[in-house]
Amino acid sequence: MTLELIKLSKDYRGSVIFQDVSFKIQTNDLTSILGASGSGKSTLLKILAGLETASSGEIYFRGANITRKGPTGDIVLVFQNYALWPHLTVLENVSLPLRAKGLSKNQSFTKARSALTLLKVSHLENYLPHQISGGQQQRVALARALAFEPKFILLDEPFANLDTALKRTTILDIRNLLKSLQIGAILVSHNVDDSLEFADSFGVLCDKKFYGFEDFFFFYQTPPSIEVAELFGEVTYFAAADKVFATRPEFLNISPNGPYQVKEIKRKQSNFQVLASSGKLLTKISLKEIPSWLTVNSSIDVWTDKILFSI
Repeated sequence: MTLELIKLSKDYRGSVIFQDVSFKIQTNDLTSILGASGSGKSTLLKILAGLETASSGEIYFRGANITRKGPTGDIVLVFQNYALWPHLTVLENVSLPLRAKGLSKNQSFTKARSALTLLKVSHLENYLPHQISGGQQQRVALARALAFEPKFILLDEPFANLDTALKRTTILDIRNLLKSLQIGAILVSHNVDDSLEFADSFGVLCDKKFYGFEDFFFFYQTPPSIEVAELFGEVTYFAAADKVFATRPEFLNISPNGPYQVKEIKRKQSNFQVLASSGKLLTKISLKEIPSWLTVNSSIDVWTDKILFSI
C-alpha cells in the first residue's frame, strides 16, 4: 500500500510553511523527517492525519485521493505530549476512540487489551495516566493508535521526553513491533540519533523545501545545503587557496608545518578532536590516533579530498 504526496504546500496567514512536498512511501517503510523547530514537521503530520488542510497539492493513499477526507483509521497520529485523558484509565484511554468509531464496549475493550499487550503495558490497564511513567504513557498512546489497526503511524517527536537509557530501549521495541506488524511510520524529529535508530530512510524539511527520502549517507556525505548538513552531523570549516570550505571533521587530514596552530587536543568518544586556528577561523579535526609530532601549539597544515561546500 502506497502513501503519496504530490506538491503539497501549506501557507499560514500569508507565510509559507513549506511548499511542493512530494514523496512516496510504502507500508512497512520506517522513515524519519528531520528539521529544525518551526520547519513545519508537525504541521505536515497533521495534514497527513486529516487534522489540518493543505493549501495546495494532493495526498493519495492506496490510489485514492484523501487530501480533504479528514481523519481516517488508516493513518493515525501519535502526539508528542501523548494526549491521554487524565480522568480515564489506561484501558479507557485506548478504548474510547474505538467506541466513537462505532464498536461496542466489549469489542473496544478486546482490541484495546490486545494493543496494550503488544506494547507490554497490559498490567497498567486500571491506572490513571498520572500514576504511570512518561515511558509508559508513551506506550499507552501508541497502543491507542495501534488499536485502530492502521496502515501508517505518524510519530510527532515521541521520544523527546524520555531519558537516554529508556529512549534507546523504547525506540528499538517500537521499531521491531512496527516491522513485525508491517505498519509504515513517519517519525518527525530534530534528533538525528533517534532517527538513525528508528528509520531506514530520511527526509528533511528545511527552508520551506523537502529533501528525500534518502539513506543517511546521502545526507551526511552529499547534503543539499549547509543547513541540512548540520542536521546530520558536525560540520567544520577550513581555509585553502583564499577560500573557506565546509566538510566533516573526520574528512580532514593534517601534516606538520602550516598556517594552523593547535589550540586543544581532547578525547571525544572513540576519536580525538583537535582544535586548530588560522586567523579568526577555528577548525575541528577528528582523528583516530594522535601522531607523535602533534602537540598543543604545534603548527599544522589541513586539507581534505571531500568538500561539502565552498563558502
